[in-house]
Amino acid sequence: MQGINKVIIMGRLGKDPELRQTAQGRAMCRFSIATGRNRRQGDQWVEDTDWHDVVLWEEQAERAGRVLGRGDLCSVEGRLSPRSWDDAKGQRRRVVEVVANRFDLVYSNRRRREEQAQVPDAAAQARSEAAMPSEPF
Repeated sequence: MQGINKVIIMGRLGKDPELRQTAQGRAMCRFSIATGRNRRQGDQWVEDTDWHDVVLWEEQAERAGRVLGRGDLCSVEGRLSPRSWDDAKGQRRRVVEVVANRFDLVYSNRRRREEQAQVPDAAAQARSEAAMPSEPF
């Protein structure tokens, strides 16, 4: 029987994506996305954060490396892929990654930082206006 292995996640990047080339010259990009969920603990609501490892390949990897950054809100669509290896101590390690075939940048923190840099704060604007000589009428 065939199954369905499809996942769609939307969340924020925990750090800048890591773009690199494999030994065979293929572009690969890795990053982690945080998703939150609320649950009740006694009389209060608390938020739990889940981290999802994402891998992109080829053109999508190159694009993600150019446009994504820490704190950006993005969605990814792909499949879950388990992977295992032996670490330096001989311990068996296992991870389940989202191998994405597409991503969408929903909101960029870079854009917000650029917008904030273009708008001076009110105190700085008042200081610069006070320093300007007034023109006679």
